[in-house]
Amino acid sequence: MYAIPRFEVTNEQVQYAKNALQRSLDSFDYSQYSHTRKLSQDDLYRFFCGFLGEVLFADVYRLPRPKECYGLNGQDNGLDFVLGGENCDVKTSFLRTFPTVATQLSFILSLYTIDKISSLTTRYFFIKIVETTKGYFAYFVGSATKQQIKERKIGNVYKKGEAMQTASKNGLSEIVVKNDIMRIDATQLIPTKITSGLEKMPNFELLKFQN
Repeated sequence: MYAIPRFEVTNEQVQYAKNALQRSLDSFDYSQYSHTRKLSQDDLYRFFCGFLGEVLFADVYRLPRPKECYGLNGQDNGLDFVLGGENCDVKTSFLRTFPTVATQLSFILSLYTIDKISSLTTRYFFIKIVETTKGYFAYFVGSATKQQIKERKIGNVYKKGEAMQTASKNGLSEIVVKNDIMRIDATQLIPTKITSGLEKMPNFELLKFQN
């Protein structure tokens, strides 16, 4: 069994993230996109989820909230927060349904990001967000040091064109990866330490998943 903390995201947190994303969109330099490559709805949702994850991380660990969505306006070189002497990069992705097994709580990192020389990251934190008709729910899945990932001590590497199995509520499916990536499963991560800040989040629960 693998224990993962989950809590409900507040309307205020969601609105803060949406407003910050809109400010970033208003000042975004669209000239970097050709006429064949515009910001899609998937792009916008990905940016929103990523920024919302940073807002939640700040609130849980009582840090100042970010004011801009740097995924749009520039590169932060993998430094979202400094916590406990670590340079933290918060990685957030989303699910359409509540996970039922730990393998549904996996994360994808590009090898380019992992091996980027200018990266300041020393630790990655991984968050999953589920959007439902009742609102948003956040899973603080776990963390890993950059050294663990960079040295390939955890995770599984897939090269462009290779097949990768993914888990869903309907079982396993297979996709062909479009870029060189590393997939990291929840059970490979260091479990999130339960802090008072985390326990105070709305409808906090510690859920147990089968490996």
